[in-house]
Amino acid sequence: MTLSCSMDVYIRCYTYPEEVEIEGIDTINKVGTRRFSLKLDDWKYPSDYSGHINYIWSVSGTDTTISSSGYKADITFNDVPVDAITATISCRLWNMDKDVEITTATKEIELYQADPVITSTSNPELMRICFERGWSYDENEMYEAECKAVKLLTDDTGTSVFDHNKVISSLDELKYFTG
Repeated sequence: MTLSCSMDVYIRCYTYPEEVEIEGIDTINKVGTRRFSLKLDDWKYPSDYSGHINYIWSVSGTDTTISSSGYKADITFNDVPVDAITATISCRLWNMDKDVEITTATKEIELYQADPVITSTSNPELMRICFERGWSYDENEMYEAECKAVKLLTDDTGTSVFDHNKVISSLDELKYFTG
């Protein structure tokens, strides 16, 4: 007598990130909220991973409030000193299935008070463009650190964002865009 049985086997395999980097501005010049996010391996979003991940954000070295939504965190800096200090932002990725840490990303940032280099009063059109493109966190003023963080002054077609703009009063502030 031969006995046979057929059954379906379900195997669940989770994929977790191996390398994580925190993206966001390197210098904070004034009190306010800044957005930081994780860049996970070669993928930009955690939806590329199948495992259950908990994101634990923290900041050491300064007074902050954190509002996080997974791989993004809005960090409110409640105090920015006159003299420069260094603070560390961390995000621990926790494997919820096995209750162990997957990896930790850290980013050091400098905090110090500074004067804006572009304002909505001194150059309204340039300030408008910078804010609309997401280069400035404030619609009324932009700081040197924010200018340095800008990598390209072009749009998706490779054309300068300032081409054919006859409203800009001056491009003197472009000297701060050194990124």
